[in-house]
Amino acid sequence: MDLQWMQKHRALVAKMIRFANAYTVMYTHPVRMDTDIEITASQIQTLEYVIENEAMKMSDIAQKLGVTRATFSRNAQHLVQRGLISRYRRGDNKKEVYLFATDLGKKIYQDYTNYVLENWYQKMFEMADDIPEEYLQKFEEIVDWYTYTLIHAGRVEDKIVGFRPIAPEEEKKACNLPPDMV
Repeated sequence: MDLQWMQKHRALVAKMIRFANAYTVMYTHPVRMDTDIEITASQIQTLEYVIENEAMKMSDIAQKLGVTRATFSRNAQHLVQRGLISRYRRGDNKKEVYLFATDLGKKIYQDYTNYVLENWYQKMFEMADDIPEEYLQKFEEIVDWYTYTLIHAGRVEDKIVGFRPIAPEEEKKACNLPPDMV
């Protein structure tokens, strides 16, 4: 079958697919990255977003991360059980749950970030430093658009117009999409 519809972008699409497939494996496979415990990429991302957004409700953090509330809640429960985060409620509202990282959670996250910076991200950052700012911004837009379409692929609650999903304004902002792309 001819794949001409991708035109000159076949190599880019192939690399994005390869990256997505490799990341999918790591996303749910527990590993030890200079941490005292094994943890999945999904769980470390949850911990990272909790540390970064402690004043936000769980549901808002899940949306910002681009995962379902159920996935976020499941990851948060694993982290609570391991003593990496704690849950709390403010006032009388029993539905709104907030999270904060424990000292152990912050230590695990710091160990993890030291490891991934040295072994993964440092080289990528060095390569990115050689890219002119306007090209880097365009690449970020491409990744944001691809992410946005993946988040909304097949969602029944979204209105789909061709391949251009229309989602609530908050989700468009979370994906950093320029107004002309939505």
